[in-house]
Order: sequence, then C-alpha cells, then structure tokens
Amino acid sequence: MKDHLVDELAMLSEEFFERAKAAGSTAAEHTKLRHDSGLFDVVEVRQPLSGSSKALRGSLRIGAWNLERCKYIEATAARLMSARCDVVLLSEMDNGMARSGNLHTTRELADRLGFGYAFCVEFIEIGMGNQTESLQFADERNSRGLHGNAILSRYPISSAHAVSSPRDGAWYALDWHHRRVGGRRALAATIELPIHAATVASVHLESLSSADQRAAEVTAMLDAWRPYDLLPDVIGGDFNTHDAPLPDGSNRGLGRIEAEEPLFGVLRRHGYEWSAANTDEATRRTLANGLPKAPHRRYDWFFARRVGATGSRVLPAVNSVGFAISDHELIISDLDISARTKQ
Repeated sequence: MKDHLVDELAMLSEEFFERAKAAGSTAAEHTKLRHDSGLFDVVEVRQPLSGSSKALRGSLRIGAWNLERCKYIEATAARLMSARCDVVLLSEMDNGMARSGNLHTTRELADRLGFGYAFCVEFIEIGMGNQTESLQFADERNSRGLHGNAILSRYPISSAHAVSSPRDGAWYALDWHHRRVGGRRALAATIELPIHAATVASVHLESLSSADQRAAEVTAMLDAWRPYDLLPDVIGGDFNTHDAPLPDGSNRGLGRIEAEEPLFGVLRRHGYEWSAANTDEATRRTLANGLPKAPHRRYDWFFARRVGATGSRVLPAVNSVGFAISDHELIISDLDISARTKQ
C-alpha cells in the first residue's frame, strides 16, 4: 500500500508522549505506539516555489548528505547553492527538535533554495537527543519531536513512498541513548523533469548493524518498491558501510567493496552500478567535539540504474570559515538522465 501524501504532518499530543515515556521497551508496546502515531504511513510533500524549475542543462546534478540534525540552516543552504544541486537526498533531518532550534529543517532548507520537498518520519524522539544533547537541552521542550529522511527537488514531485527497515525497534530499547519510536525508512520520490520523470531514493541504513544485516535491509527495500513500479533510477545516502575498505586514493577500494559489504552485490544484481557515481574518498568528518574519530571510511554512496554518472565528487561539509556543519561530507554526481536506457 502506498503512503498518503499530506501537506503537513499531524501534531502528536502531549498524551502520546506521556504514554511513550511510561511505556516499557517491548516490541509489542513499541509497535502499538508506532501505529497509534499515524505518522508512519504518510509522507509530507510540498512542491517547488513557482519559477524555481528550470530547463535541464544536459544532466541532473544530485547530492546526498547526512546533515546530522541540520543545525546550521544558512550554511547548509549556501553549501548546496554553491554545489548547484538540482535534487538532494537528505538524512537525519529534524522537525521540531530543540537541538536544531525547533525548526522543520527540511522546510527551512527548501525555502532558502526555492525547492520542493518530501519528508518522512523515521523516529519520534521521546527525549532531547543523545547524551550530550540531553544535558544541553534538558530545560527545553521539543515542539514536534520528529526526525527523518527527505528529498529536496527543483522540479515537481508527483509521488512519494517510504519503506521501513525490517530491523525495526532497536532504538526503543537502548539504555545509552534516549528512546525513540520508529526505525529506519528509505524514501523514494518521482521527480517530474522537463524531459521525463525519474525516481530517486534517499536511504539511511541502520548504524547498529552488520554487513549481512545491511544487505538484508537493502533487499527488503528493493522488494518493497518493486510492486509500485518505484524501483529508483538513483539511490543515494548514508549506507553506514562500516566494513568498507579504508580509502587510499587509488580507486582499489571500489573494486573490492563487494567482498566486504554484500549490499553492493544485492544492488548489482538489481541492475545498479556505483563505480562511476562515486570516488574512493572518505565521507565522514570529525566535528569540533573530536567525534567521530579518524580514520574515516566511505559511508555515503550513489547507485545508478539505467543512467550514466560523471563528475562525482566529495565536497567538505564546512561553512565559509571552515567550521564543520555535519559529520558527513556532501557527495554529488551529474546524471545523464536523458540517455536513460531501457530496463
């Protein structure tokens, strides 16, 4: 069943959060809270501002970026504008969290770019964040308490659909992190380009996982999209590839990645290619607090099906004075959508 598309997600009641705080950590309690929220079968969609669409300049520039809450809206917008992205696949986007100014960060970012967007909830946040955030924002309140994935687009969005990871609910039972209702979800959207439609997907795989579990997540994701004819032309985002080889600048890592991360074999068997759409560079960055620690691996990837890719780059996730605005770098690639091959 496809998701319902809405202009704005419903507000959860104080009673819901009180129930969630009082609940235990069993799968049954978590599943009921998730169902009762009504937020996991809807996608919030808004179209681009009038006049923001433009003729395709021969290729579609796509970006993917884990924005680590998206706490620096102005700097993030400036980075994306300088990168000249047409479509951006985003993860870790807050919606009404005190740690990011209680903003709907996807909407704020889209407003500055003149883009439309699709946003889906991955987690309803029961607390203020991780241990550091819980201390820093202990005296504040979340206005909505949502966190999820998004797609920004210069061009109209005609459909959107989110699929859930089969590894649902682990975050509700953890004792080292505030509790969350929900789980990882991958968001696909069909973009109406001037020449034809293209489907793109924003993915954030579970971080608490093994290589085999990540491959199972990807398999479930592709199986869920196929009945709706939403198998994306391009999939991108944070795949949390902990077992990827350390980059050495030789491109040899791309050649041996499939042996370490079986999700690459899953995607290859579905017709996806990655060597032209990615470089052999790390995509993590150490923040001002010293985390995450080096050496860094490549966590963020594009996978293209039936389209060519050129000009793939990793752009530093820093503002104009070199301050880190995310612990993941921005990756971009130019896609030759006009030359899309038949299935």
